[in-house]
Amino acid sequence: MTAVNTVPSNVKVNGFFLLGATRLMEALDWLDSKGYALVEVRHNAACPSSPTVVIQCEASLAKLVAKGKAAYFGVGRDPHTGGPYREGQFKTPNGVRVVWTERGH
Repeated sequence: MTAVNTVPSNVKVNGFFLLGATRLMEALDWLDSKGYALVEVRHNAACPSSPTVVIQCEASLAKLVAKGKAAYFGVGRDPHTGGPYREGQFKTPNGVRVVWTERGH
C-alpha cells in the first residue's frame, strides 16, 4: 500500500511541521520524565502539526486504561506469529498522541 500525500504540492507546510516538532519535543520530554521508552515517531505531511509517538508496552499502561486515562483502539492477529494483539493510546498534556501495542491479548 502506498501512502497518499493529502497536501497539494504547491502548499508549504513548514510552519505546521515546526509546530508539530515543538509539540513533539515537549511530549518527548514529558514521556521521558514518566519513564516511557520511545520506539518510533510518526510525523509526516498528512498531518504535520500532529505527530504520533510509539512507546514500548509496559504494565503501567493497562493501569492507565483501567483509570480511563488511555483507551484501546484496535485488536487483531499478528500475520507473522498468528498471536493476538491490541493497541492502546493516550494523549500527552500538550495533546500529542501516544500509542503502544500489547502482544498476546
